[in-house]
Amino acid sequence: MDVSDKMGEFLLLGPVSKDTIIKDQQKSQTVGGAVYYQSKVFDGLGLKYKVAATLAKEDKNILDYFPDKTNVYPIFKPETVKFENNYYDDNPDHRIQRSNAPEIPITPENIFRVLSKMRGQCDGVLLGPLLPTDIPLETILFLNKNNFPIYLGLQGYLRCFEGCDISLEPLKEIKNLLKLVNILFLDEKEARVMGNPQDKLEEIAEDISQNGPQEVIITCGSRGSIIYSKKYGRAFRIMPYAPIRINDPTGMGDTYMAAYISRKLVNEHPLDCGKFASMVSTIKLESLDGFNKNWKYVEKRMRNG
Repeated sequence: MDVSDKMGEFLLLGPVSKDTIIKDQQKSQTVGGAVYYQSKVFDGLGLKYKVAATLAKEDKNILDYFPDKTNVYPIFKPETVKFENNYYDDNPDHRIQRSNAPEIPITPENIFRVLSKMRGQCDGVLLGPLLPTDIPLETILFLNKNNFPIYLGLQGYLRCFEGCDISLEPLKEIKNLLKLVNILFLDEKEARVMGNPQDKLEEIAEDISQNGPQEVIITCGSRGSIIYSKKYGRAFRIMPYAPIRINDPTGMGDTYMAAYISRKLVNEHPLDCGKFASMVSTIKLESLDGFNKNWKYVEKRMRNG
């Protein structure tokens, strides 16, 4: 299916990272960050996109790993974000994270330069912060004033640091931020930090939506996902697809987000978008890198269950 003629161009915004993956007591180095994993999805599905990514100039070779580095506008900063993801057992939902946590914000001035290169052609912005300071509220306000639909992966705004160790805690201005967001993505742990941990996830998603987002998507790893839609006034539960094999679970939430937004171009119903995103995430889980298939392959896998 060719959906590229249905849109102008998406902008993927956030830091690219240098990741260390620890699994089965083995270490490997890889490229990370929401913008990286999302670019793999958009490229594989044949969509038009641009990436605006922060990194240090000395690490510009990282851009060679993107599926099409001509689509990447680097925003050079003093440091590059580094993450360590330790998968300490056989459950891909379990991990311990550490980061160097540099303060390298994307400013409205940075965005103005990027949009000038894009000639103002942008059908939506996917925000992929890894840290609370990556994309300040003033930058999101700038995007909002330009009437760009905003899709947000919330995790970066919830990360709190003690040295290099990470815990979860909502940013003080989180409610002001959510007012500007069209569709919000977060995982189960993040959802319980945002709401009453004793409530059902469906109830938490609905409560979060009252702050602004038209849809709130909570991913639950191997237990699927939950989507609350204001339009339909209800929550939808999406069951996961079983993977053929499990390789690297890093970036699955970012992959889900990009796939969900992509599917919106041909079918706006949350149930269809969620099923499509779930399958794309499963295919990513089977890969040693990001998503590496195409639209036809995804739909064939969905038909075969």
